[in-house]
Formats: sequence, C-alpha cells, structure tokens
Amino acid sequence: MASLSPTTEHVVTRVLLVDDQVMLRDALRLHLEDEGYRVFAASSATEALAIAQAEPVDLVVTDLVMPERDGMWLLRELGRVRPSAKVIMMTGFGSADSAVAALHAGAFDYLEKPVDSDRLKAKLRKALRVKR
Repeated sequence: MASLSPTTEHVVTRVLLVDDQVMLRDALRLHLEDEGYRVFAASSATEALAIAQAEPVDLVVTDLVMPERDGMWLLRELGRVRPSAKVIMMTGFGSADSAVAALHAGAFDYLEKPVDSDRLKAKLRKALRVKR
C-alpha cells in the first residue's frame, strides 16, 4: 500500500501551525513546506481561528500553552468552524493528564516538545490517512 503524501491526487494538504515561539514555528513550517504541505502559521489561538475561518485547513498542529487563549480553547473552536480538521496538540508542559484531556476533547494526537520533525510528519501522515 502506497503511503499518502501531502499532494496525493493533486490536492495539497493545508496545515495550520500554531505556536507563540517564533523560532519553533518557523522551523516546523520550513520542514512541512519541504514535504509539500501548504502551511499557514499563527502566533496565537485567536489568529489561528481567524485563519481557520478563512482557509479550509485539513490539519492543525497547535501548542497547548499560549498567552491569552490556549490550545484547548482553539480545539473547541475548531470543532465548530472546521470539524473535519484533525488536530495535533504539542506542549513543553506534557503530562498524562493534559494528553488525556486533549484527546477526550477531540484532538487526534499529542506531542511533547521538543518536537522531532520526523515524528510530527509521521503523525500528520497518519492523520491524513484517517481524514481521507
């Protein structure tokens, strides 16, 4: 069975990447763009929600802990505006409790920081297979 790429069947997968840490966000964005994803980047949950309302994003990778509104807030809002989008939460403050809470709230998966780009790409491929 062939693995799905972000451009399978000439449809480019749109990923929304949300993190208030600019260096991490930019590094992950570059890795994902190199894989063929179309990446929208946001520095806050509020900015991410505006992008998700304007763009039909397929996958969302969001930090859990951010100023103002957190990743759990964004997860709930995405369920309203982009219910088909698969959400992967990431955090530097990982715990079993936060992982369980995110998954129960509808997140597809969970990653602890520092995020390994190969591991993230594998999780995105898995989310894309489930979505399609």
